[in-house]
Amino acid sequence: MRRFFFGLAIGLCLAIGFLPQAVAGKQDIPRAIESFMHLHYPLAASYTWIINDTVREKDEVTVVDLQTIVIPKVGPGPREERFLLLIVQGQLAGSQSVPIDNPTLCGEQQI
Repeated sequence: MRRFFFGLAIGLCLAIGFLPQAVAGKQDIPRAIESFMHLHYPLAASYTWIINDTVREKDEVTVVDLQTIVIPKVGPGPREERFLLLIVQGQLAGSQSVPIDNPTLCGEQQI
């Protein structure tokens, strides 16, 4: 019986030790998207972003299919665009503009 509780205690300690890393990885995606939005639309009056899909390639690599709606300070009305973002270790590593009317491009590769 002692072995059971000892094993349970060790398992809980290990699970709690890995929990902050898993939570931090999910919190890094919105932070990376906000960084992208500030870099790409520095003069926007306001903006909204929507995650269409995400694919996690490895533990530290995530591809995000992102749709943006931007309202400029001056000029025409809202502008809608779509991007694929590459996020590596919680940091924005690259972006690619994609046509807004294409189906989701963020699926698994098929060979």
